[in-house]
Amino acid sequence: MIVPHDLNSVTRGIVDAYATLTVKIMPNPTRDNFTVQFLSPDKQNKIAISVYDINGRKIEERVASTSEFISFGDDYPAGTYILKVRQGSENQQIKVVKMK
Repeated sequence: MIVPHDLNSVTRGIVDAYATLTVKIMPNPTRDNFTVQFLSPDKQNKIAISVYDINGRKIEERVASTSEFISFGDDYPAGTYILKVRQGSENQQIKVVKMK
């Protein structure tokens, strides 16, 4: 059995490994709507979500917390969309596909 000499350094390493925003989208592709789950250690900053069509036109904007599931896309026509997610200084872009 290995016992670390400095338990604080082990704890810091674990915290640092998860210090990022994770976005889970399911299902993708879909015929109906998308459900988005956000996982983040940052519980203070809200998450800004923008959806753009393939031509760069903004379709929808929302604000969510890290504990929320949101659904979107049920009224979108078939096509490819870009979901832009921002929390604090973190930004992500995810491509989603709505099928006929």
